[in-house]
Amino acid sequence: MCKILKSFLLIITITIIVISPVSCNRSYLWKSVTNGESLVQVSTIDALLNGVYDGVIDFKSLKEYGDFGIGTFDRLDGEMIGYDNKFYQIKSDGKVYQVSN
Repeated sequence: MCKILKSFLLIITITIIVISPVSCNRSYLWKSVTNGESLVQVSTIDALLNGVYDGVIDFKSLKEYGDFGIGTFDRLDGEMIGYDNKFYQIKSDGKVYQVSN
């Protein structure tokens, strides 16, 4: 094999080894904290694109992570809007409902 091809294969192999543990992480909850502020992501767009519509966290637990955000509900039962410690569900009929625990 020529030197360039060997170098290319080595780079590809190292990249796969480095990326594999990250891509195999099956955790649905990601959290980053900076200066007392936090950013939380539950699940991913890839899950929705692959047909994973079941909820992975209950609403009471979700509220512990913050009071502002967007998302969807179990089985895509409307859009979720969180603002100023209140959470709302906007259903397909266009009506808005305040969410309780």
